[in-house]
Parts: sequence; structure tokens; C-alpha cells
Amino acid sequence: YEHFFIIREALTNHTVCVNWSVYGQFFFNIILFPLYVLQRFSPINDQLIILALRYVSTVSAALTVILTFGLARRYFGRLVAWMSSLLLMVVPFIFNFWSVTSHPDALQMFTVTGSLFAGSEYLLSKKKRWLIISAAFAGFAFSTKYAGLFLLPVIWLVCLRVFEESPSTLKKELSHLPGLLSALRLMLATGVSFLIAFFITSPCLLLDWDF
Repeated sequence: YEHFFIIREALTNHTVCVNWSVYGQFFFNIILFPLYVLQRFSPINDQLIILALRYVSTVSAALTVILTFGLARRYFGRLVAWMSSLLLMVVPFIFNFWSVTSHPDALQMFTVTGSLFAGSEYLLSKKKRWLIISAAFAGFAFSTKYAGLFLLPVIWLVCLRVFEESPSTLKKELSHLPGLLSALRLMLATGVSFLIAFFITSPCLLLDWDF
């Protein structure tokens, strides 16, 4: 019931600064923003709040399964993709539990998986926008709980291309100023993408550091 009262209090006070400081606030704000819009047209009842809290977890879990399928299919083929998705849906009881419960873990799993998916797309396509998207999903994950913060160093290692070059080739390329500046610009861009995603989804943490 704690999450319900947090949402109800925020709607009553017309604020995005929810009374919650255990971790990020994306889980609450992804519910609050559409409810604020609906509240302009009709009153928000308790049942709708409870359904919204559960639907976020359910949709997040479903999207996690879809991304898992896409990631496994890209690297291991269709059979492994189907097996991975089915095992994820059936075997881990805790996954099914959080999929229908008001809790940010399902949303965190989706955002972390989204970051890994986008990062893998960058490694295959070399299109920098995928790395920016990966950093944004890491920011969303950090805004949900703390796991997203640990994705950023991995993304920066990808910027330095340590996963695709031999040590000698990498050292030679980064020893030249243009190659080094290109890597640093990409690291800066991913860092900015991470911070923008974090503060957009947890704006109260930017507005009130003492909260």
C-alpha cells in the first residue's frame, strides 16, 4: 500500500516530488505523468492508481522478454531466442512475481536490458546513435534503482573500443590525437545522454537535492 499512498499524495499536491528517497523516482513518475493528464478530465479513483502501479510492472516485464528475444536472436539464432524468452517467462518465480506486483524491479530489468540491447546494436552496426540510446536507457535504469550507474563505465569502455580492437591496434589508434578526441567526445555525449535521461525521469532530484 505504500506506493499507492505515495501516488495519491502526489496527485493531491500536484507535484512530481514524491515522498520517496530510497532510490530513483522513475517508477512513480512514469505513472504520475499520465495520471496528471487524466485528472484534468475526470477524478482519479483508487482502483485506477492500483491498476497503473501493476501495469507498469507487467508492461516492463513483457518488454524485457521481447528485448531478450531480440538480443538472443541477434547473436545465437531463433531457437535460442525462443528458449531464452520462454525460460525467462516460466522458470524464475521472482520474475513472474515482480511482473504483477507494484515494484520497480521489473522496470529496472527492462531499462537495463534496453541498455544492453542498444549497446550490442552499436557493436554490430557502429552507428553512434545506438550508444547514445544505450546511455539513455542506463540513465533510466539509474533513475529507477541503482544498477544503471554500473552500466555507464561499460558504455565508456565501448566508446574506447576495447571490445573490438586488438590491444596493439587500440593503443596505436588512441595514441593519435584525432582518435583520442573522437573517443572522448563520444564518452561526453553518452554521459550527457545518461544525465538527461536521469533528470527527466526524476526531476525532483534536480529541483531539491535535500529531498
